[in-house]
Amino acid sequence: MTGPNVMICSKSSRTSIPTEIYLSIFDYVIPPPPIQAEHHIIHTNLCLVCRAFCQMLQPRIFRVMEFSNKKANKLIPIKGSQAFCVAVTNGVTSATSLAQHVIECTLRDWNITSSFHAGSGAPTCLWEAYSHTLTLLPNLRVLNMKDMCLDETMLRDICSLMGLQSLTLHSCIAARGVKPDFIQTLGPPDNLQHFYYKGRVILAHSIYLDILHRIINPAHLKTFHSASWNVTTAIFSDFVGCSALLELNLDQAVHGILLQKILTQSPRLVTLTLGNIVPTAALPPPLPTSCVPNLENLICPPSILSGLVPGRPLRKLIISGFSCSPRQVENDLDVGARVTQYLSLSGTDDMTILAQSSARIYTLRVPLQIFIAGVASCHFSSLVQLHLDFYHENYDFQGMTITCKKEFEVAIRAMCREIPLLSSLRTLTLSFGSRAPAFWPFLVDLVLQHRLITSSLVNPFPNVTTITFLTLIRWNKHYMKGMVNGPSEEVGPWSAEVLPGHYMVLMALGAAGCLKDAHDYGGVLRAELGAALDPCE
Repeated sequence: MTGPNVMICSKSSRTSIPTEIYLSIFDYVIPPPPIQAEHHIIHTNLCLVCRAFCQMLQPRIFRVMEFSNKKANKLIPIKGSQAFCVAVTNGVTSATSLAQHVIECTLRDWNITSSFHAGSGAPTCLWEAYSHTLTLLPNLRVLNMKDMCLDETMLRDICSLMGLQSLTLHSCIAARGVKPDFIQTLGPPDNLQHFYYKGRVILAHSIYLDILHRIINPAHLKTFHSASWNVTTAIFSDFVGCSALLELNLDQAVHGILLQKILTQSPRLVTLTLGNIVPTAALPPPLPTSCVPNLENLICPPSILSGLVPGRPLRKLIISGFSCSPRQVENDLDVGARVTQYLSLSGTDDMTILAQSSARIYTLRVPLQIFIAGVASCHFSSLVQLHLDFYHENYDFQGMTITCKKEFEVAIRAMCREIPLLSSLRTLTLSFGSRAPAFWPFLVDLVLQHRLITSSLVNPFPNVTTITFLTLIRWNKHYMKGMVNGPSEEVGPWSAEVLPGHYMVLMALGAAGCLKDAHDYGGVLRAELGAALDPCE
């Protein structure tokens, strides 16, 4: 046995090319994706070429495994993964040999409460085989679980994975049969360093929070991502001491005192991402510069800038998310936080705060008016990447109501006249916040975009090489090197491209009637839309 979908390979020989060369070729032909299913079939077919290919590729085939209960998953058939798990559990030599290659494993769509007990899914004994297989993967480092119902068997097996370094729980729930006495017996995996909680909102009274409190130890975590404030509270509220956190990502902050406690206990923190601040009471008290002294990357709503920017060596600063106050307070914080009204803040004050970083900022995302107000600051003379938002819910700037392409063109030209020369910039992105529909006709007018780039945007940003509009249309400037050791000189015009994965966005623009005013440039839109563009030209 050579594992699921891996047949006995040919005995044909190969030339004496070093293994490293073959592995580089495999990487070039099949770049390693995040999910094994995307390259599983190609790798298994290459295994059939010869035994040498089989030996080289087996570690890659089995490096990332996915055990899914979705029968629609054709790339990794359920029968193949079942056979592998049963063979590993039974101690079959070939299977256990392959099991040691597994570094990352994903379990998904195993809701044992609704499927197993109702008779519509796999039997409980098979589920236990899958769960037990995890404990027989000696080099398992990453475990991802999505749409799972965690019973006592699975929880016990997760806690026994001493080599586990990363755990992701996405839209998982706790089985009804998990007892409080059992939860008290759980302990965190010794080497767990990265925890990601995504998806499902967790109510404040959920037994799931008690489980997370037992199996996640903040003292050893280097990365913590949480989509639920209740999950964050369950893990950090009783924590005493210093954490090893290098990266903290919270979708929302509800209690400022707890947020301050977490930051104070994270002296090594380098990257901090905060989503919505709800309500105003969630703002932490002023933080001394001794708190998070190594912070380099900050993504946060504007209301928290004054507490985190001054005196810290920021290299990357992004204003993202909103500062809100609830219209109504509900018992569950995660649900109540969705009903909000936006706070109105002063852009001038925030620009003064941004200049108080103790290091030069290289990556910046701010509302347009804030950037114009403070661009002369020496802290922005080294910018390499700049992302400007024409609107942000926390700022109410006058004179920025844009209802047509002509007004947008006037606004861009006015912006370019106000911004001083910034020769360090290489990448520029313009987006439009929640008012993006007002700009849709502009997004399909590539002729106007090209005219604005060549006549206006290159004036304050003479060395920019990439300009992106709303992460949809990207313009690239082409260069060709001259003589040996000579300077580079521009030899071609700007060229446009539709960013990958945005075909449906263009179709949506067409459904909204925006294509009637479309103007193509270099056949870019026609390459994406084909005949759908004909009535518009």
